[in-house]
Amino acid sequence: MFVLRYKIVQKLMEKAALMSEDAKASHNQILKCLIIQAFIPSLLMIGVSCYILSQLGLITHPFIEYLIFASICTMPMLSPFTYLTFIKPYKAFCMRLFHLQRRGFRRGDSNAYYSTTRSNGI
Repeated sequence: MFVLRYKIVQKLMEKAALMSEDAKASHNQILKCLIIQAFIPSLLMIGVSCYILSQLGLITHPFIEYLIFASICTMPMLSPFTYLTFIKPYKAFCMRLFHLQRRGFRRGDSNAYYSTTRSNGI
């Protein structure tokens, strides 16, 4: 995994002089997302090791039985979540969709304060 990441970074560095700042930022976001997604299948090892421990009788607890299925079931959910978290256009869309984006006010813009207080009923 780290070898592939190193090779990808080396290829991107070779082309860095030809890329714009936006392209470099996009490549950086995608690379970060790919690295996180490459670690998602390691959750399977948690489930497998818990299953082996419970089958051998070393650990018997209902939480371990739950952890076996929970670790396996979360993998398909985490894959799209990494896109929504690390890729900026997707993150911005979700922030707008759920109204979680902070409003930025410019200094000296008196209408910005008035419009927010008026919409809040103040």
